[in-house]
Amino acid sequence: MVFGSVLLTACALIASISRITSFETALFHLINSLPSWLYRFLWLVMQLGTYGAIFVMAGISLLGRRVRLALELLAAGGLGFPSGHAAVSAALAATAVPFLARRWRRWIWLLPVTVGLARIFVGAHLPLDVVGGFVLGWTVGALVHLIGGSPSGRVGASQVRDALERSGQPVVNVCKANVDARGSTPFFVDTAEGGHLFVKAVGADQRDADLLFKLWRFVAYRNLDDERPFTSAKRQLQVEALLDLLAAKSGVRTPDVVALATLEDGTTLLAHRGLDAKSLDSVDVRLVSDDVLQDLWSQVALLHGAGIAHRDLRLANVMIDDEGAPWIIDFGFAQTSAPERALARDVAEMLASQSIVVEPDRAVTTALVGIGPAPVAEALPFLSMSSLARATQAGLKGLPGRLEKLRGVAASQLQVAATPTVRVTRWRPAPRR
Repeated sequence: MVFGSVLLTACALIASISRITSFETALFHLINSLPSWLYRFLWLVMQLGTYGAIFVMAGISLLGRRVRLALELLAAGGLGFPSGHAAVSAALAATAVPFLARRWRRWIWLLPVTVGLARIFVGAHLPLDVVGGFVLGWTVGALVHLIGGSPSGRVGASQVRDALERSGQPVVNVCKANVDARGSTPFFVDTAEGGHLFVKAVGADQRDADLLFKLWRFVAYRNLDDERPFTSAKRQLQVEALLDLLAAKSGVRTPDVVALATLEDGTTLLAHRGLDAKSLDSVDVRLVSDDVLQDLWSQVALLHGAGIAHRDLRLANVMIDDEGAPWIIDFGFAQTSAPERALARDVAEMLASQSIVVEPDRAVTTALVGIGPAPVAEALPFLSMSSLARATQAGLKGLPGRLEKLRGVAASQLQVAATPTVRVTRWRPAPRR
């Protein structure tokens, strides 16, 4: 919606402050001079951009028992109508897309494109008018989905069951998991063999959120080494599964990848073998011994030895099983052939996260034993709030002075002078008066 609003504003500014360009004039004459026998066909298609088309499309949806689609079409078409045929047809198409089967989603956009060409053909609009109408309609469709919701990404238990069974995993029970799994919809699954699976589903909504998340990080921060947004949810989870397998091959304790499955709407599922374990942010602190922490740091060392940066090593992504062994999960943000600063950020995140549940001196001492002095020294510049995950920041804010104490303890045990922290934000907050 924001992207569409920016484009619409740009189109409006161009239309208001500049003359018609020679390119736009040539394009208008090219379309306007098409053979006259096309008029009857284009006139018929052009009716999809009229006010009456809103009610016709909504009526067809009601006949198909798609009540929600009908309501959203009425909302989008009503808002788009004042801008003309292009806006109405684009608004209807943008609203309908998430409700359609995947194979029809691209084809439906031919309708508003044809409407726009028809308006130029009959001499009613210039090309920029049509582009502005498309953008307005698309933006209105996005606004309707933002307010009313979109079916994309809303995966149900029955869909998960069917997809897993098609992948050769007989399922007994599926239920949504109330766990920290940002960027996905998580499920717990019981298999017919008596095993347990953890399934994360990523659809269009999550992929769009990932795009906006990375765009914000690019604007607000620098030198974060984020991967480019993935072209699809399927590609995103394929890469995550590959990183899981590479980490496991390097000796890192991480749950086995069991299955990858794709639903009809493009939503993709990644299933891992379930763990009888608790995350480090929910486990009894008394069970977190120095041996457990050293073992965890050894796992991080194995991961970094394979050139993999996890890039989200917070408490929720470390599990402690019934035998006290640590496991590293969720490689959704991980990166292969990672630069040194990404590895250093991993160590800084892990040090800061551990300092929420144990004293900083224990976190530093066990890190020096488990991963070594050099990685800890390289992490010192990244021990700042702006370099840490939001969840870690929130935990440290409840412990005033804990991060400063961690930096002091680390510098003392390394016997080095205090290191200035790296600035990762692109701008500094204004000083308070």
